[in-house]
Amino acid sequence: MTYYEVIQTIRAAYTTENKSPCNTVSFGSEDEMDMDRTVVYPLCHIVPVPSTIQGPTVGLGFRVHVLDRRDWDDIDKREQDTPENRQDNLVDIIATSIQIHAIALGYLGRLTPNDFKIGDTSPLTPEVNGGKNELAGHVVDFVITVPNGDVTDGGIC
Repeated sequence: MTYYEVIQTIRAAYTTENKSPCNTVSFGSEDEMDMDRTVVYPLCHIVPVPSTIQGPTVGLGFRVHVLDRRDWDDIDKREQDTPENRQDNLVDIIATSIQIHAIALGYLGRLTPNDFKIGDTSPLTPEVNGGKNELAGHVVDFVITVPNGDVTDGGIC
């Protein structure tokens, strides 16, 4: 399985075609994540992290962020200037991002081809970004193990 095919498989795991409520899946560095909220949320962003060569296999490292927009509602319109009177959907976002990761990682774990295996995953780490972006969700790291071949035998290239 090529690197491109691995990324496409991860994309498929995090998209609505896999019954995941993630609307946008992007790939690139963490600096390329759409923090300006110009895409449809929830957003899944796949980041390549260090990979390892382990003899006959390669462990491809990935970090996946699942983020959604925080929406604020005023509890009392008369006191909308006081932050303690505002509520947002943070609890819903945290719960949904856990669900999205569970659906996607479950999908990846059920794949059984000889050339693809998901390894251990890191704990889900919450992300809450304040400021103008107002995004929240979870991030997880995992390794996909594939055969270490060369171009002529359909290896990672």
